[in-house]
Amino acid sequence: MDRTREDLEDEIIQLKGKVRDLETKSRNEERALDLFQNMEAGLWVLDSNFNVQMINPRLCELLEVTESRVVGEKCYNIFGRDVCSTDLCPLKRVVKGNCKTTARTEKNGTPLLITALPFKNRDGKLNGVVEEFHREDDELRKENIYRLLVENSYDVVYRVSIPDGRCEYVNPACTKIFGYSPEEFYKTPFLIKRILTPKWRQKFDKVWSEILKGRIKSPLAYQIIRRSGEVRWMTERDVIIKDENENPVAVQGIIIDMTPHKRVEEAESRLAAIVEHSHDGVISYDINWNIQSWNHGAEKIYGYRAMEVLGKPVSILINPEKRAELDSLMNKVLKGSVTEKNDTLRVKKDGRPVHVSLTISPLKDARGKIIGASTIARDLTWRKNAQMRIKNSEEHYKHLVESVPVGIVQVTRNGNVIDVNPKFLEMVGSNPEGYSQPFNLYKFAPAVEAGCTEKFMECFETGKNITGECSPTINGKTLKMQYTLTPFLGSSNKVESVLGTMSDITALKDAEKQLQESLKEKDILMKEIHHRVKNNLTVISSLLNLQSRQIKDQEALNLFKDSQSRARSMALIHKELYSGNFKEVNFGEYIKNLVSDIFRTYSIQDNVELEMDIDDVTLDVDVSVPLGLIINELISNSLKYAFPKGKNGTLTVEFHKENDSYVLTIRDNGVGLPEGMELGNTDSLGLQLVKSLTDQLDGSLQIVKTNGTCFRISFREPEFN
Repeated sequence: MDRTREDLEDEIIQLKGKVRDLETKSRNEERALDLFQNMEAGLWVLDSNFNVQMINPRLCELLEVTESRVVGEKCYNIFGRDVCSTDLCPLKRVVKGNCKTTARTEKNGTPLLITALPFKNRDGKLNGVVEEFHREDDELRKENIYRLLVENSYDVVYRVSIPDGRCEYVNPACTKIFGYSPEEFYKTPFLIKRILTPKWRQKFDKVWSEILKGRIKSPLAYQIIRRSGEVRWMTERDVIIKDENENPVAVQGIIIDMTPHKRVEEAESRLAAIVEHSHDGVISYDINWNIQSWNHGAEKIYGYRAMEVLGKPVSILINPEKRAELDSLMNKVLKGSVTEKNDTLRVKKDGRPVHVSLTISPLKDARGKIIGASTIARDLTWRKNAQMRIKNSEEHYKHLVESVPVGIVQVTRNGNVIDVNPKFLEMVGSNPEGYSQPFNLYKFAPAVEAGCTEKFMECFETGKNITGECSPTINGKTLKMQYTLTPFLGSSNKVESVLGTMSDITALKDAEKQLQESLKEKDILMKEIHHRVKNNLTVISSLLNLQSRQIKDQEALNLFKDSQSRARSMALIHKELYSGNFKEVNFGEYIKNLVSDIFRTYSIQDNVELEMDIDDVTLDVDVSVPLGLIINELISNSLKYAFPKGKNGTLTVEFHKENDSYVLTIRDNGVGLPEGMELGNTDSLGLQLVKSLTDQLDGSLQIVKTNGTCFRISFREPEFN
């Protein structure tokens, strides 16, 4: 079947494509051949049978041979010996499957370093080997150069093994940057982790886990803590070194101290923030005075937003009558001059004038050429308002100072008066002619007691406030004055003046004296009351004692004696109040006196031994009275009932403060309470009284009936308003 026109056209297109492919392939081969021929390294291509296929001029030079002499020969014949019998042959090692291998040899006395690389066809089949030759002394020289560069680098160069994190190499720069020597890095795996800041230390394990997988994110940025304690910024660029099986064996890289750059960036950022948020208007112009930048302060002053003025001429901010002023400023800027604090008027967006203070500076490029100008505009409206407020404040202060009922004077070191109010002049009893003019306080105020000058000088010398009282005689009358001297420091941090204030406290002192006399009278009255109460209770006790002598009934007699004892215990308290503080009682001493008195009342001889362990405490009278009655009842009952028929025993009285509570303990080793007697169902008036008085104290009462009887009462001293 005949081919159609379309078939022929398709065939032609295909043929043209093949031609282009051949031409491209040819050009590529030409470029590759050209590159092969002009390499600085010596190269040849070998097949798997050790036959030399190609050789470049540089290798011919190194081996001292010609291309025609080498091509088609066995490689080992060129060196004059058979090296294929050993495992050192690079070709042999590559054929066995190594991706890359190196070896050393020599030719005509020249040491050579060989690197062998396989090249394969599209199917991955080994076609041969490319071997690269270098003079070993050249490599050593390069290696030395690299070593010198690394050893003298300002940045840290390192290599760390994987996975143990052992430092294989680090250059001396680590000491300067980290503060740790190379030996410390060699001895301590993961030392870099230890010197990271806490924030970055937490991220280290995640980064290392990625490295173990053969992945790394570079560059890294982090912070370290130098041995000195200084925190610095680092940036690190790393590569992972892998073996022939693509397993990571080490990570190496370079660490750069970025702290100076960070500080510059931070400074620039702060500067930009300062400019943008400044209350002053910061504006820049090009050489034609068109606005190029506009900060927030400028927006506040002039009312324009940045998008409204950028690219527009500065004339939109200037009144026509100020045009000549603008031209003059422009000429100065173009000559490189800086104009500072030029107070002038500008125009806001709404047409209102605004008072501003301008600082205008030229802008220059890197070569020093003036390319524009910048201005800093400060709104003076607030200053004028402030000046008005200051004026009003001064007038208010002057009125206040002249009106207060306190004398005020301010003097220099030599006594010259800076300021004085009328009240001070009145208080010292004089009004010198022309006192508003400078005059000397030390010479002017003879009415002030001697020592006035010394006190002022002391304030000047010490720089401390001085407060005191004086008693000047003014117009024949001695007054009581209270004064305060306050130093004022100048720019040199020395006292330049002293402010003195003086108050008339004569009436206050008189009132204090009357109050003290009144309090003294009150104390005397209270003591007299306590004395009379004590006497009356003593009389009652004596009457009860006399009456008891006529009573034959033993029960009634006991009641009389109990009442007598209670009266006596209260009398002792009032005796303490009369002899000391009428509000508080030395209760430790009171207990000792009370117990001794009770023992005398019951005529106790040697059969009952008394033991006392009492803290020295002071109690309010409202607590002392019920507590004294409790002690009286419990000791009396013990002496009456615990030791019948002269039975021997011990009575113990203890009174202590435990934390914020008081504890009274009275115990005996006598016969104990009658069987079945409980605190809530007893007919004993004494125990009922003890219970009632304990409740009055908001206390708790415990009774222990083992080996006699023990009463334990605890309470807190009430707070009285």
